[in-house]
Amino acid sequence: MASASPLVRAPGQQAGDETIHQPLTSQSPLTSLSDEILIAIAEYVGCDTGGVEPRYQTKGIAPQGPKNVYNLSLCSRRLRHITLPLVYSHIRSDNVCYDGITEPLVSFLCKILAAPEIAGWVQVFHGAVMEEADGLLNLSQVTDEDWARIRSAVDAASESGSQGQGWLRGIESGLWDAIVTLVLSRLPNLEELEFENWTCGFDYFPILARYVARAAELQQCGETSTESMLKLRRVALYFWDTEFGILLLDLVGFLKLKSLESFYAHMVHEDNYSALSHDGPPPEWYSPELEFSTKSLHLHHCNIDHKTLTLFLRCFTSLERLRYKNGVVSYCEFEPSRMMEALEHMKPCVKELVIIDHEDTYFGEYQEEYQKEHPLSSLVGFEKLKSIEMDACITMGHRTSADEDEAEGKFPKYQNLKGSLPPNLESLRLHHCGSKFLTQICEYIVQKDTCTPALKRLDLGWEKVQYPEKYSPDGLIHPNFTNEEANKLLAACQEADVEMVMKTQRPKGKFASYKDKKLGIVSNYFHYPYNGYEEFCKEHGCDLETGRSYDY
Repeated sequence: MASASPLVRAPGQQAGDETIHQPLTSQSPLTSLSDEILIAIAEYVGCDTGGVEPRYQTKGIAPQGPKNVYNLSLCSRRLRHITLPLVYSHIRSDNVCYDGITEPLVSFLCKILAAPEIAGWVQVFHGAVMEEADGLLNLSQVTDEDWARIRSAVDAASESGSQGQGWLRGIESGLWDAIVTLVLSRLPNLEELEFENWTCGFDYFPILARYVARAAELQQCGETSTESMLKLRRVALYFWDTEFGILLLDLVGFLKLKSLESFYAHMVHEDNYSALSHDGPPPEWYSPELEFSTKSLHLHHCNIDHKTLTLFLRCFTSLERLRYKNGVVSYCEFEPSRMMEALEHMKPCVKELVIIDHEDTYFGEYQEEYQKEHPLSSLVGFEKLKSIEMDACITMGHRTSADEDEAEGKFPKYQNLKGSLPPNLESLRLHHCGSKFLTQICEYIVQKDTCTPALKRLDLGWEKVQYPEKYSPDGLIHPNFTNEEANKLLAACQEADVEMVMKTQRPKGKFASYKDKKLGIVSNYFHYPYNGYEEFCKEHGCDLETGRSYDY
């Protein structure tokens, strides 16, 4: 009698959650492939993002990639042996278990202390922040052997005996701060670190703050130990709430790491009123000697006063990529014209610049009234700048107002596009661009060889409906432009050999519905090419244009 298929339990799964998997046999096609090819297949499986841009830089693996690889590893012992390092390369270690590749933090700590080779495989660590006020982590499953390893690891990672004792007491109490810091201290090859639900500052996590500060000092001294976090290349922090945000003081703590190449922060709030006055003291994190080695900085949904922002950005002496999105977090007046003061020192190094004001997108019909009156100054001096993404009004201005701005006379209200862009620009993307900018854009495209001869792409947020069997001029979607204006601009781009970037989408479906005396409203959705749509409308008295019943 044939033996039953084995029950396999994923990491973090409870008894009873096992899944039946059919093992590979010697006749399976995969068994004939070399280890190198199988690893390439596993990496490809892990990189399946479902059409979404990879979140992580390491190997481009998607957030759920390790789970897909883990499922592949269950096919045979050989595949498990080959793919296990890839499975553990990306760890999502939350405080509770949700799926096969997410482990509770305490469980993961015990695992890497018992099997150090697993800790060496980890390249990306994603954790969920937990304050003491939110509760303590469950330590009921920690064995005596685990505690012995924990004490030994704390002794090895702490600077002094007294510090180690405090650290150990925090772990014994179930403090997230103490436990996650010990986990990080055991990951020698960590390249990317993400924390979601980041709260109100390092003050809540003194052990983690002290460990990161020490790592920065060790890197400055040229140390290469695990405690120096020397391989850490990227840090991302996500704020826990929808108001206010992460303090710059927390960002600075991580940015002092010389190894850091990329930093991402979602929701940053710093309204330093003393900085608004020339006589006021600078923020507590600032010093004139402060320098960051980071090459790529992403600040999304920010509320930072312009004086503090200037002090902060001046600390980046070799920044190549800056993405700054203002708004949504509280409110602080954003003045594009004053931002050049914060960007001036980047002329020799910055290659990509993104400046978006999200406040303008949340005023609905009043957006026009609140658009910034004064544009960002000329970027001609930024010779290495090749890619720009901005709001059209930040780039060109083109705004009239009855209100007098306090910067009136100091900054120009309007700016000519062809005379304000860097000479080596290759890609230009403009948000909230409409008919009022048409003349400027057309003139710029026609004369682009005299100011930006390298320009290859123009992106105005247009879209193109891709019909499988035909081309239709009506398939273009160009918000805020008439068909005539869009055709004029497309002709200018074609003449100048500039690609108009358009996102391709499938034809939208059609929705039809009617009222039935017994069933109420009956609806049906028809995908392109809308087979049966006309018949449905005729049978139930629906308008062919709207799909709605005439009885509505």
